[in-house]
Amino acid sequence: MTTIDATTLETFRQRRSLGARVSDLAAEIGFSPWQKLDKLIRHGLPAKSKQETVSVPIPIPRLPAEAFTSAYKPRSVADILGQPQVRAALQTFVASPRSSAMLFTGPTGVGKTSAALALAVELGCELDATGIGGVRVIASGEQTADSVRQALNQLYYTTLRGSGWKVIIVNEADRMHPAAETIWLDALENLPSKSVVIFTTNYAERLSDRFRDRCMTLEFEGARNALGVDARRLLAFVWRDCTKQEIPSRVADQIITEATDSKGVLSYRRLLQIAERELLTKGTQVP
Repeated sequence: MTTIDATTLETFRQRRSLGARVSDLAAEIGFSPWQKLDKLIRHGLPAKSKQETVSVPIPIPRLPAEAFTSAYKPRSVADILGQPQVRAALQTFVASPRSSAMLFTGPTGVGKTSAALALAVELGCELDATGIGGVRVIASGEQTADSVRQALNQLYYTTLRGSGWKVIIVNEADRMHPAAETIWLDALENLPSKSVVIFTTNYAERLSDRFRDRCMTLEFEGARNALGVDARRLLAFVWRDCTKQEIPSRVADQIITEATDSKGVLSYRRLLQIAERELLTKGTQVP
């Protein structure tokens, strides 16, 4: 329970006069609805309660069963945040899909793999149908010649689930073995029907010109001034989903600042991880 006494109310009254929002003050102590706190600030405690306290329950966040980075990733191309040019290009592609190779390049944590998975869903692949839903992800440590040959062979088989489209996602493509890149050079020019291969990388310049020439390159933005608005919208949605309350603006500022590196690059992955940590450790009582 949260207790509110005359001293606390006087402190809040002073902060309100300096411009603080009552909804933010209420969020600090888990007081709901905030209008009740506003009334107490303006009129004080009831006469019979001057020497007592008013108690309200502290809201307990209801967090999703998955990690935030999974629970709040885009479910469709339209849900991709902060990348309007990428989103528009992929929406155009979905409207008239064809076998293609794509290269998603940009800083870490800005949503490249999530966008690739969202595109797979739009094409009718089933992410939950492991191995038979049309999606295969090759991690950076698995990019050998053998793994590439195996993945390419699967493109020639009909999927057991989904629409029949096959999508291979190759993460951190700049780390692939030279022999694997050589195999891709030939394969990307003759992909089977209803096949899409998506490579992600933080360092496109490490890939050969011959390799990049075979892919449609989409560049993902990472600067905070470009992603900040959508980052704040994402935080507002997550906070409301977990607490049924609005996120205090200073808390959103704090999380966005912490999720931004020294070069001014904002990571959605870090943003969600920090938000999850805050709600797990402090609930709605974020100082």
